[in-house]
Amino acid sequence: VLVVNRHSGDLERAKVNIAVASIEAKLKRTALGIVPMDERRILYSVNRGISVVARDRNQSPAKELVALADALYNNVRPMPDDIEPVAQQPAKQPTSRLSKLFGG
Repeated sequence: VLVVNRHSGDLERAKVNIAVASIEAKLKRTALGIVPMDERRILYSVNRGISVVARDRNQSPAKELVALADALYNNVRPMPDDIEPVAQQPAKQPTSRLSKLFGG
């Protein structure tokens, strides 16, 4: 899984950062998520002790973090065909030291 964190489109266009397409080509993987850099919102959340996502889900970078969580959930979750039925184990009777001592 490839996730690009603290991405800045402005810095990429100015050739300061490596382009995401270049990273994907070198690693031969597509980025599952790209989380933009927004120091102002992150610092505000950290200083207040509030999650970025809890503060406002519809603004960047919270929007991208929610999308990343959804994509990870969908990629990691087993498909219904992949799930094997679990055999029922017989119920185990709880045993304590007292029951062992007194044969209970």
